[in-house]
Amino acid sequence: GSKKKFPAAAVYTAAARSTSTTCKHGSSSGAATVPAVYWPRMPCLSCGCPWWLGEDWDAACARCGWTCEDGGYDDDSNPLPGYRERHAAIAAVLKQGRTPSDLQPLE
Repeated sequence: GSKKKFPAAAVYTAAARSTSTTCKHGSSSGAATVPAVYWPRMPCLSCGCPWWLGEDWDAACARCGWTCEDGGYDDDSNPLPGYRERHAAIAAVLKQGRTPSDLQPLE
């Protein structure tokens, strides 16, 4: 994977709680803390979620697992031409303080 990082302005972190984790010896029950990065300028183009599981360019969306490496954004973190309309729709909903819940997934 790429070691490219999200821009510094993206680093707002929170902790997401997981009810189980997997380690070398199998599953454990207990909560694990997973760092998340809030980046509304560059939301997931698949589901619209602005939360990412890490700061690297290959970090997965916290909601659906899509990554920026799957396409959709250029090297300057701008949506590619084919995604600009979708990005604008997602951004409009995020500005209202909501995360889109009715997007059709990307193919």
